This record gives sequence, C-alpha cells and structure tokens, in this order.
Amino acid sequence: MAERGRVANRSDVSARQSGGAWTHFVRVCRGTSHMPDGASGTSASGRHESPRVPGAIVPAIAVMTGCGLRNGEARAVNGHNILAQDVYRARERIHSNTYKPAKLKHRKAGEFQEVPLPRSVREAIERREEKHGTTKDGYLLRGPSGYCTEPMERHRVRKLFADLPPEEGVGMYGFRHYFASNALGSGIPITDVAEWLGHKSIEETYRVYRHLVPGSITKAARILDAGLWEAA
Repeated sequence: MAERGRVANRSDVSARQSGGAWTHFVRVCRGTSHMPDGASGTSASGRHESPRVPGAIVPAIAVMTGCGLRNGEARAVNGHNILAQDVYRARERIHSNTYKPAKLKHRKAGEFQEVPLPRSVREAIERREEKHGTTKDGYLLRGPSGYCTEPMERHRVRKLFADLPPEEGVGMYGFRHYFASNALGSGIPITDVAEWLGHKSIEETYRVYRHLVPGSITKAARILDAGLWEAA
C-alpha cells in the first residue's frame, strides 16, 4: 500500500509538471508562432507581459518537450544528430558531475537512442545553429569549458522562471514530463514512449505515467466485447 502511495504521488507530480512547465514557457513566448531564440509578449494595450527568453535554453527545452530527452541529453543537443526530417539520434549526454560528454543513461558506450523529431523542434535547432553556429563537434550549447553544464542550465532556468513563477514542484524536468503526457494522451503506445524516454524497463514508464492512459483498458474492453458478440 505504501508503495502504491509513492507511485501515485510521483504520478501526480509528473502530471502537474507536464502541463505547468510547458504552459509557463508558452506564456513567456506569447506573441510568437514558434519557439524563438528570444521573445517578449505584449498585451492588447501594449503593456509588457513577459520577459525575454534566455536564448541559449530554447534548444534544450525544445528537445526535452518535443523529443523527450533527459536534461543531460538536452545539454548535448547537436545538429549532427538530425538523421532525417523527423528523426533525432541522441548519442551522449553532458554529465552533471564531470561536465563532459558521457554515455547515455542505461546504455553502453557507443549505443544511441532514436526519437521522433517534430518539425517545430527541428526548426528551433536549425534557427539556433544558423544564428549562433556550433562548436567544431556540432554542439549548439556551449560554455567556458566548451560544454553547457548543469550549473549553467540551472542559472538559465531560474532566469526563465523569474517573472512568471511556475507551479510548485515544476522545474526543467517538467518539459520531459510534458513529452510523455503529450505522447500518451495522443494515443501513442506506451511501449514506444518508454523506448523514446530511454527507461530501463517499461515498468518504470507504466508506474509513472499509467494515469495518462486510463482510457486504453476501457477502449480495449469495448472492442473485445464487440468481437465476442460478432462471433456468437
């Protein structure tokens, strides 16, 4: 029973984060039709409503929200990883402790992970690359050490959330939760979502996000019942 309670609490937090973080980002970018490198919103009266978006954080938010990447994988966003118009191949992450490239979580060295690449995310990556270029290795985000580190990410996120405080418990990871809720809520199989999230097992995905697909069992029961009547 205690374990069920912990799982339920975890699911509730992920549900709040999934909508809260993305809604916050959209509000900050209000007045634009795409994810910009920096934008501000204005009301009908001309009153300034939203702060400028820290441009360097936009590609990371884009691949977390649209592709489901983890924070470290998002810090390693790389133009060379666009395999096709709609496929992104995550090859590595920027480690939180060493601040250097490392293998993907739950993967062996050299293994990769292919995820869907929405057009809006691809365009956000291409705009950033066109405007600011990349490192010689293709990384979009960089820092004094050559890579975008976790402390740099935290600073940029605090700046992003400074004007419009998000819901309690919402942080950068909430953008990844949004990917999961958007995919599952749109009917994409949880097996596919688990693979794209890079979970070690589907049980992890099921524990955290089962509440986002409650209608699947009801729908299945209805379809199976219809088949039984037709066979009778």
